[in-house]
Amino acid sequence: MTETLKYVVEDRVLAEVLGRNNFSTKESAVLELVKNAYDAGAEKLSISFNKSESNGKLFIEIADDGTGMNGDDIKNAWMHVGKSTREYVDSKTGRVFAGSKGIGRFALARLGEKIELFSKKMETLV
Repeated sequence: MTETLKYVVEDRVLAEVLGRNNFSTKESAVLELVKNAYDAGAEKLSISFNKSESNGKLFIEIADDGTGMNGDDIKNAWMHVGKSTREYVDSKTGRVFAGSKGIGRFALARLGEKIELFSKKMETLV
């Protein structure tokens, strides 16, 4: 009898392994997020270190003017581990993409326990 099996992956463990172990320092994790902005076609990027007014905790804010994601992009691509929706070169900008394996988002696990993601997809005018 032949049976097809699929891996069962615990997301918390996977995030730990791919994040904390793949990005050995906080600096390498921030660099990975900068590369994500580059791959999104960003021309401007800001990195701010702030302190929360409500609880006094430090946080990092990374903002760029890249193409952004809509809700479907976040659910079906960004949250889909290992999925890459990119070719090797961006047809619009000619940039060679820095990432392609769909694991860069786990750099966030090196930086903290919680993220807030705000994104707005730029619409192309026809």
